[in-house]
Amino acid sequence: MLPMSICVSGWYFEPGILKTLSEVQEKYPVVFITKVNRWTGKSNDPDYPGVEKETKPLLEKYKLKQILYPLRGLEFAAYDHYIKNVWDSESNILFIHDDIRVADHSFFDEMAALQIDQGFIFENEFEGGANQHFHGRGIFQSKRFTEVQLKYRCDCNQSRDREDEHHGCGLLRGTGTHSGFWHDPYNDGEHVRGRPPMHVRHYNDEIYHYALFCKRLRSGGLASPYKGLKMISDEKVYNSKFVHARRGVYREDTKRS
Repeated sequence: MLPMSICVSGWYFEPGILKTLSEVQEKYPVVFITKVNRWTGKSNDPDYPGVEKETKPLLEKYKLKQILYPLRGLEFAAYDHYIKNVWDSESNILFIHDDIRVADHSFFDEMAALQIDQGFIFENEFEGGANQHFHGRGIFQSKRFTEVQLKYRCDCNQSRDREDEHHGCGLLRGTGTHSGFWHDPYNDGEHVRGRPPMHVRHYNDEIYHYALFCKRLRSGGLASPYKGLKMISDEKVYNSKFVHARRGVYREDTKRS
């Protein structure tokens, strides 16, 4: 069984998951990729003004490694930075948000033991259905899946300029042929709901692109030189120990209130 490393997209810094990750990081190395303002270089967010003040002492308390990165895109920008600049090229990878709750440390052992190439992780089938069976809050990738993801040159419609369909005018700039986790470089991380601003793609475009890549790799539908290559991807992994939030808000807390 290959080792597993953990990449965390850092936005909310829930103390519970920080403590949990600190307790497993010797076995499963953990790196936080934290959003910073592209202009000031600070880890701030107008919706969460306490992040700048709280982030450093929290991560220092739990001895967790942090990389500050100007996220032009959402969590997929963090994941892309990780596989291209941080990944050891030897391990399988667990990608998670930092507003999740893990009931037991054995969750990480169960993820490390997965015999698949890629899967979306949910608490149960209801959560899977509520998210159309794909999301960026919990993803497992094998070493060989990540290797193909890094080498494959995708030349999809996101590569080329096109009309901004959300506004009926203006231009969405193409991002060029790409590899890794595709993300919108014109989204400074602020567009996470509603109608996108001019010249910015809808926030769901990133997960749709990734999910389609996983489906094509499952069916052997990638273009040359990987045409015909099939992997066990686009799997749905249900684990009751994994509870995710939606932008920091947990369904279970909403039910209680």
